[in-house]
Amino acid sequence: MDNIYFTYFAELDPSQQSQGQPQPMLGLDILQFNTEDEMMNIDFDRAHFQDEGELSEVEMYEGAGTCYARDGVTFLDLFDADKYAEHRKENLFYPFASREEWEVADFLLCSPLSMAAINQFLGLPMLLCVYSEWLTSDSAWMIQDQLPRGATVLGTVLSSDKMNITNMTGARVTHPLLLGLANIHMSTCTKLSSRAFLLTALLPIPEYLYPKQRMWGMLEDHLMHECLSIVLKPLMIAAEIGIMMSDPVGNVRHCFTPLAAYIVDTLEAFVGVQELDFHISILQPTVGYHHFHGGISKLKQVMGRVHRDIQCYIIGLIAGAAPHRFVVAICALMDVWYMAQSPPPDENFLAHIDRSLSIFHENKEIILSLGAQMGMKKPINNWFIPKLKLMQSITASSRKVGALIQWSADTTEHAHISEIKDPAWHTNNNDYDPQICRHLDHQEKL
Repeated sequence: MDNIYFTYFAELDPSQQSQGQPQPMLGLDILQFNTEDEMMNIDFDRAHFQDEGELSEVEMYEGAGTCYARDGVTFLDLFDADKYAEHRKENLFYPFASREEWEVADFLLCSPLSMAAINQFLGLPMLLCVYSEWLTSDSAWMIQDQLPRGATVLGTVLSSDKMNITNMTGARVTHPLLLGLANIHMSTCTKLSSRAFLLTALLPIPEYLYPKQRMWGMLEDHLMHECLSIVLKPLMIAAEIGIMMSDPVGNVRHCFTPLAAYIVDTLEAFVGVQELDFHISILQPTVGYHHFHGGISKLKQVMGRVHRDIQCYIIGLIAGAAPHRFVVAICALMDVWYMAQSPPPDENFLAHIDRSLSIFHENKEIILSLGAQMGMKKPINNWFIPKLKLMQSITASSRKVGALIQWSADTTEHAHISEIKDPAWHTNNNDYDPQICRHLDHQEKL
């Protein structure tokens, strides 16, 4: 920058001003500045220019407003002192997720739209909350809010279910505990060939000496909880205080491992009679559809695939033969089953599920009156069915843990093949548990 020359004129002699002679200037100083900052720091004894080239003197009024200190609080100080200031360091538009969301809110605030029109606009699907992965759920965000800043949430998924090792003889049963990670993308986790679940432990299967079977279930539950508290103790500690872990690219993170979901199978209850079995058995086999030549009431180890195959026939078989309210109740129940499997449910979709569930409850009594709800040996005259009770929490669970399809037992039941049955083929058919574990250890080290 070029040097700046500035001439400072002192006050003129009054006696010389009245003689009309050229006015010499007293105390003429020519100052030289190398930068603008040096020029701004100079003190001109309160002199300033009103017009270009004109000098004036400011007379201060005694007792006028005075600045007592320069450490007062400004609006920006208050803005940066609220509880959300830390969030705005990374996101200037907090509590909005992005600039785009802020622009939408700003437009609606300044627009002439009525509140009714704004509510209608906010109800459009493009602005609905969509629940897909576990990390989009309310519980994942709530957990993240409770953790220290910079912590990483690793949601753990557990699954346990008894299974037969031998198909024909031996009656060998095992109880595997599988462990998965909720952070894995849903499309990868639900793919049967992805092997997203690993064998963590083989839980004991007790043999009872006590003759009364009503005590067996309670004793087995206590034993299982005790085993889980031992096996999962490292995860519990990491969920409480965290643990330093390396991610796949080598970054060290402070990780917490809360339980995201526990996948278990529940008891079955069939809706049907012998006549329904007969009608299903005589259906013409169709390419692409499963044919139940022996009916459905005596099926064992019914998995999700079998349920879906039955649903292809059930409404067509009972329509016109069963009372209207019976058909409505079964149709509403199937609507709930199908909609609950939606990968990205939004708020409107969850509202449809609640409405279908209400329709089922309004018409369900006719199922009991016809004696169509069957247990293992006789009709059931109540609605104390675990799976039906769990259906009341479909919408709440979707908001809490994301799309329910990612917690399907189909994936974990298929994982039994790679984690239990395949290793069992390499054993001598005796003392399965340690041989299965050793085989998996060898596979992992290859």
